[in-house]
Amino acid sequence: MKQKMSLATIPGVGRLFRAMVKMSATAIFGEYSVAFFRAVDAEKSCSIRIADSQRCIEEFKHGLDKGCKYITILGVSENEASNTAQMLRKMVSCGENHSNTDYSIIINGLNPECLWQHLDPLVKVFQSHVIRCVVVPVQSLSQRLLALMHLFSDINKIRDSLCALRRVSPDLWISTHILFGFPSETIEDFWETLILWERLPFDEGQFFAYSYNPVTCADTIEGRVNEEEIKRRMRLAYDYCKGKGYACHIRGFEVLLVSKKPVAGANSGEFGSIDNLHATGYY
Repeated sequence: MKQKMSLATIPGVGRLFRAMVKMSATAIFGEYSVAFFRAVDAEKSCSIRIADSQRCIEEFKHGLDKGCKYITILGVSENEASNTAQMLRKMVSCGENHSNTDYSIIINGLNPECLWQHLDPLVKVFQSHVIRCVVVPVQSLSQRLLALMHLFSDINKIRDSLCALRRVSPDLWISTHILFGFPSETIEDFWETLILWERLPFDEGQFFAYSYNPVTCADTIEGRVNEEEIKRRMRLAYDYCKGKGYACHIRGFEVLLVSKKPVAGANSGEFGSIDNLHATGYY
């Protein structure tokens, strides 16, 4: 019996995020078992930076020794991209020589710009087919809004990099994060993002309602989208995707998870409160 490690045992990971990751992993793989690398500083007690590649590889080997099937790396920033490509190559090499060959790697948070800048070495790693899922958080597909967010805004390069991954790994599950209601977002920006998300080779979208924070620079941008309009746009996204036959799960009007592919055992509908997530078996 293989020992399983749950995100629920990791400090500092929000319940809703754990539920969404669990739902995605269950949808992709049919079961849920992960080892977990954190690349953020929120909880120093369990923080493992991607830059410390040797420690990550040691944790990777530990996960294989424990019999973990799905090993998740959370958060790859632009500065860590080159280290990540090297680290992933070493992981694949270690896995090839390990008795536990029944495992997959999940990359949850690969910066779109770093994917483009290091596309060639990353593509070679994806050719191993060991990486089964990657989340590339674009945040928007409106070039104007991406520029306001100070994020990578070349939509053509984003498309080309995603298509390159799809060519070398046709079964790769590609997901993204998108914000709706960012300051100055027009209804045209909203539809542009939603339609481009549908046309690009994403299998899944995690859509979030923008939440205003007075300490951020974004709060100073003119053209604030009011809360009711943000809710309306989240509902529009839900209705549009559900009408396309996609599997849709909405939590209030704050989070919408959409899968373009059929998800076994998952029915379109509303979670309602976070407590109802537990009843669905996704948390």
